[in-house]
Amino acid sequence: MREIESTQELGKAAIAFKSTTEPPVTALIPFQREARRTTLTPHQRRIVTFQARGLTNEEITTALPDSVKLSTVKTHANRARTILGIEGVGPTAILHALRRKEIDAHDVLEGFDLNRFTTLTPKEREVLKEFGDEKYDDHSAEAVSQRLSLGESTVKTHIRHIKEKLDARSINHMAALFAAARQQLPPENRALVEPLSDRTRVALKDLVRSANPEEFKERMYNRKRNPEKEIALVYEALGATSITEALLKGIEFGHINLAQTIQYPHPENLSKLTPQEHACIELILSTRGRSSLEDVALALSIGPEHVTTIMNQIHTKLKTSQNTNPIISYLAAKAA
Repeated sequence: MREIESTQELGKAAIAFKSTTEPPVTALIPFQREARRTTLTPHQRRIVTFQARGLTNEEITTALPDSVKLSTVKTHANRARTILGIEGVGPTAILHALRRKEIDAHDVLEGFDLNRFTTLTPKEREVLKEFGDEKYDDHSAEAVSQRLSLGESTVKTHIRHIKEKLDARSINHMAALFAAARQQLPPENRALVEPLSDRTRVALKDLVRSANPEEFKERMYNRKRNPEKEIALVYEALGATSITEALLKGIEFGHINLAQTIQYPHPENLSKLTPQEHACIELILSTRGRSSLEDVALALSIGPEHVTTIMNQIHTKLKTSQNTNPIISYLAAKAA
């Protein structure tokens, strides 16, 4: 199977309903500790790590294995910020420590369920990224509200919701979770934590609402957009190499909500599918859309043109009041 590398070719492949690369994603985070050179002392690293996990200075005194006074913890924390070149409090020192590998991202994420990120709304993801991005020096609610052109009270409401959904103990903790996860995730899976741009979200939504690539092209032309460029944006953001994989990762990472996309999925319609239709769509899902029409046809012992016909039949049989990609209709019906 030919591997297609450029984003323009990826777009063309998607519009032609072709696959591109393999193998499938088998793990989100390869937890491997890296050898590192640090400038913080062991005590300072432990304290900054505890701060990244949301502990207060008082809680850190009891969490440390040896009895340490509160004043000692504060002294070590202040020295760590000085070494990192950070003034004041907030997540900035923690984010710099993570970037410089002074503390281990794996330690920050210990016991944390990455699936919690999928519960965040698009706006909550944007707010979280502002707090977890170490390129900024000011991570206050006021600064974030100015950067996102939101009211400060709105940002504080988002903070409260983010902390609840991530089970984060503080702003430091939620920012550290974002930064540590982004650092540990391979680039093709960072959409699990990072927000999609408005333009990418629109293109992904149009993919969901299109029964086939030709319909997606028509939607893009109506928006005066280049379909190949738009789908390339989706591929780049989600680390996908096919329409099916983009849809699956969109669901897995929380950017597509099946329940909201199809309110009445009609699971009883699954019984209308023939064994061949079931086999066809399950084969496409099992390979995350990386199988070409020829590969699917070969596996089913049919002609390539029949695969398109089968997918159209699946779309017709599973069609609901909202027009959607047959993959989405099928998954929604199975989940109902």
